[in-house]
Amino acid sequence: MNIEAEPFVKMATTKVTLELLKLSLVFPRKVAVRSFHCTPICERLIRTFREKPRPDNRPVKYVPYQGKTEVKPRDDVYFLRSQDPPSHTFKEALDVLRAYAFYEETVRVNLRLDMKEKKIRTEAIRGTVLVARPFKPKKILVFAEGDLALQAKESDADFIGGKELIPQVEAGELEFDYCLSSLDFLPNLSHMPKILKDKMPNTRRGTATDDIGSAVTQYRKGHSYKTTRMGHINSEIGLLSFTNSEIRENMRALFTAIESHKPESVKRENFYKQLVLSSQYGPGLVLNYEEFNL
Repeated sequence: MNIEAEPFVKMATTKVTLELLKLSLVFPRKVAVRSFHCTPICERLIRTFREKPRPDNRPVKYVPYQGKTEVKPRDDVYFLRSQDPPSHTFKEALDVLRAYAFYEETVRVNLRLDMKEKKIRTEAIRGTVLVARPFKPKKILVFAEGDLALQAKESDADFIGGKELIPQVEAGELEFDYCLSSLDFLPNLSHMPKILKDKMPNTRRGTATDDIGSAVTQYRKGHSYKTTRMGHINSEIGLLSFTNSEIRENMRALFTAIESHKPESVKRENFYKQLVLSSQYGPGLVLNYEEFNL
């Protein structure tokens, strides 16, 4: 749509002209303002909208694109975010974490896996690993009756009972880390998923079983792990007071448990992307790729 310029030249200082000039910048094909350029005041208005001077009042120089520029060697002064983080050996990382620790802290491992985000996404990985050197024993709640309740008592479960424990769990009076149940008692917990959430017993995780004795032993000394949507596993593997060999054994047990979920089509060297070792309040240190071969 072409608009004649003469009626608008007389209204150059009005708000209508300003709005028209703004429209001409946004919709140049619909509003033609070529004849505006003949007047000095319109040229000044157009220059105000189109040319934004730099802070030092120097004109902006147009530099044509000349293809890929050469990468110059970096100097000694640089931003840390623009550099790849340095990698460390297992011993170096533990020495640094012990230097930062003021009291007994836990050692955590952050493992980034290849979850195939671009092609076929791998299912979420979750489970429980029984470490060689246990730490932080968990509190276990067992719903069982009869002989299975005796097995739980022999395995040193913290809370054992039947229907009398359900009101206490609903009221939040019991603090526990894992909830186990026998298969016969599982129908009595059909209304508890919203209350127990991730602690709800099921057969897939092994928390609903008739072998209560071994399940209590596994979950009392074991540590759970699961992947996030981005393929990260953040799990505790020991204390800083442990020796390097004890922490390495716990990390080897975690690697063995995680590799049991690895798809057959994915190679081991492509399954792991990054391994970061950190403490409870210490820094995160990237380990060398050789540390994956425990």
